[in-house]
Amino acid sequence: MHRRRLLAGALLVVAAILAGSLLIGLPRSSGETRSSPEALYYDSLSREYPNPQLRDTIVSVLEEHGYNVTVLEGREAGLEALESLEKYSLIIIRAHGAYNGDPRTGRPLGTYIYTGLRYEEAVEALGRRALDNLLRSGDVALGVVPPPGYRGDPRDLPKYIAVSPQFLERHNHEYARGAIIVFSGCYGAEDERLASVFLERGAGAFIGWRGNVSWGVSDASLEELVRLLASGKSPEGAVSSLPGSLREDPFTGAELVVYEAGG
Repeated sequence: MHRRRLLAGALLVVAAILAGSLLIGLPRSSGETRSSPEALYYDSLSREYPNPQLRDTIVSVLEEHGYNVTVLEGREAGLEALESLEKYSLIIIRAHGAYNGDPRTGRPLGTYIYTGLRYEEAVEALGRRALDNLLRSGDVALGVVPPPGYRGDPRDLPKYIAVSPQFLERHNHEYARGAIIVFSGCYGAEDERLASVFLERGAGAFIGWRGNVSWGVSDASLEELVRLLASGKSPEGAVSSLPGSLREDPFTGAELVVYEAGG
């Protein structure tokens, strides 16, 4: 009987040790749920300059590094999406850009981001009166995106809705603290106006091109830039780590620029 009690005690000790080792191997709950970072891939350029391979590569790279990725292309890359950017820690905007530096136009100055929404589609989505109000206020403008090799009359091309920095100022309140914005279109960093809209509302960095960048160079640069950012490089470190031909367009001389909060 005595020997049996000792054996039972030994088994209890072993069970306690095993239970302890199992508990040690389990993650301890701190009471906080840590969510994955959110990224947006906004590609309004896809209607005239599609690059599905770039999209798939970027999504794959980001997901491998733990991001939840939202993809908006073509018509889906419209106005509403640009009003709801506050949850994203990384915002990638692949879009045509145009620059207004002439105050005599009477329109807001700075870089305009083209959406994937054509005029007729915007009328359908918003109503003609609401769209006319946006056009009159200078929040948006109409422009064309000539497809590769186009030699015809620009007036024959579909008109796209482009948003001014003023639109983003009026229709966005804040961005995720420290968010990184990458705008791969032309003239994104021609001056500080577009970058300031993001940085003054909580973003940490804005990366864009100063000058007219060729779309092939822009896409190649964007792919490598996202790899570097996803791996943990700082915006400044990521840009400086790019090969020279992906930081300065060898065909146009456009230069990739970083604006940082507090810089």
